[in-house]
Amino acid sequence: MNWKQTDITTGKQALDKIIQSLYEDKVSGKLSEERYIKMSDNYEAEQKELTEKVKILKAEIEKAQTKYDNIQKFMAIVKRYSDFEELTPEILRAFVDKIIIYEKQKVNGHIRHTIEIVYNFVEAIELPDFDSWDKFDY
Repeated sequence: MNWKQTDITTGKQALDKIIQSLYEDKVSGKLSEERYIKMSDNYEAEQKELTEKVKILKAEIEKAQTKYDNIQKFMAIVKRYSDFEELTPEILRAFVDKIIIYEKQKVNGHIRHTIEIVYNFVEAIELPDFDSWDKFDY
């Protein structure tokens, strides 16, 4: 559990105690029915908001963990095949999930094919625009 989630959980527990105390004040006559309803509704709405935040944080944590796990799996493949003499079908299948070749397009008078390589575990990787490298002297 991360610090945000811990803070929210602590806040929800504090709200539970406040709501309990409000109810006790209403029952004992220290608080009017109308005032109790207003305060209770406000606290209930805040508690509902905190519950939604916890759901969102849990989903973000799960997504980040999955991404981390997939990167670790990809790095294990990189380590396994870091020193090879020839690109074999086995190595290619280990790295590449699929290759997408898009329709030809005419760009600045040149015919272009866009190719997207989707790697196992890490999806497609954005590469720099190599056409803009022509502007640099090496």
